[in-house]
Amino acid sequence: MNRHAIIYLPLLLLLPTAALSLERFSVVSTLELETLLAEREAGQTDFLLINTLDRIIADDATIPGSINIPVHTLATSDLLPADRSAFIVFY
Repeated sequence: MNRHAIIYLPLLLLLPTAALSLERFSVVSTLELETLLAEREAGQTDFLLINTLDRIIADDATIPGSINIPVHTLATSDLLPADRSAFIVFY
């Protein structure tokens, strides 16, 4: 059993963790989102708010001004902006 631990432990240390992969994204708090929505309404900022829930759930749980693109269709959706630097908030 110790032999397996010696083999698997170094392999686990080489795998990227979820936390490391999130380094390139920012987390927006509820309070920050409220501010962003108010700024967008006032014309001070522009961003795309995307609801990634399944359509059935999204019909009942959506933030006004968001668009629904279910997470399993993100890769093929034509609703995403072509500009890769666009400000997008996913929830």
